[in-house]
Amino acid sequence: MADDHGRVYVFSAADPLSGKVHYRIASSPKKEDVLAFLKQMRKRYPADKLAFLLDNSKSHKAGIVTQFAIEDGNIHLEYLPRYISFKCNPIERLFKWFRRVVTHNEFFETIIDLKNAIRAFFRAAANLPKRVVSLLNLNLNSLPKIL
Repeated sequence: MADDHGRVYVFSAADPLSGKVHYRIASSPKKEDVLAFLKQMRKRYPADKLAFLLDNSKSHKAGIVTQFAIEDGNIHLEYLPRYISFKCNPIERLFKWFRRVVTHNEFFETIIDLKNAIRAFFRAAANLPKRVVSLLNLNLNSLPKIL
């Protein structure tokens, strides 16, 4: 960004079987934004069981987030061990691709330009489900037992 050092945060989820990707652009990584993303996913999949692998950030473990999952009854939040290797967190492989395509060696005049680049990436990823599946590299033995 220019001198204002603007930031956006991207929440993302991907289905390791179909390669479908979902995202939400937020202005902060706060618990309310995490909750909004979970609600977005619930609205998209109203009757499905959903499992999310999350890191241990405070916003992911916030009371309103965990309470929403408990009250929903079909959302399972699985927290990855602290200091886990980048290679062990499947969504990080998707974000590595994201950073390479969207932000590496790029300058954005405005936040709107950055948001447009993010949207373009996820539209392109939606058309490349086999690539997404290969990036997630699903190991069926590693899935939470809830599934």
